[in-house]
Amino acid sequence: MWRSPDDIEKSLFERISKGDETAFKLLYDSYFVRIYTYAYRLLKHDEVAKEAVHDVFLKVWSMRLSLTDVESPKSYLFTLIRNKALDELRKLTKERFLADSIEDKIIKSPHEADHKINAEELKRQIGSALDKLSDKKQKVFKMSKYDGFSHDEIANELNLSKSTVKNHLSETLKYLKEQLRFT
Repeated sequence: MWRSPDDIEKSLFERISKGDETAFKLLYDSYFVRIYTYAYRLLKHDEVAKEAVHDVFLKVWSMRLSLTDVESPKSYLFTLIRNKALDELRKLTKERFLADSIEDKIIKSPHEADHKINAEELKRQIGSALDKLSDKKQKVFKMSKYDGFSHDEIANELNLSKSTVKNHLSETLKYLKEQLRFT
């Protein structure tokens, strides 16, 4: 007598519902690749897809007593894997959202934004104060503080003595403190 694939699968489910491990292994061997392929298309990650498939088969085994009520085993298995994949995607999305949220709080905290605004304002004020100084003092200050030149390098570059460079820097810093009201 000829039996349809649905009838064969239903009989497998009936056998599994009675605890038949051989029937379960047969179902696993018949469906693993198909279900894995479907899960992989949804999840785009090999290990996560394999784990999802294993979870589905564990669920089938743990719920084996209710398998006799299943009309279409194939649809049942694909529905289980689709739901599992969607759960995994939700979990990954939630984890990614949480990670992004934490990153935003660390990187873009209001305090950092305030510091950035304060730093920009301070930079503007320093630039404005420096504009009132001689070209030589501006150049010495910028080479030292912005470009990282040593006193010797500045002296050589600008044909000044090292003590003149020190004096210019000292006077410029004193002036900036007064202008920016630092104490």
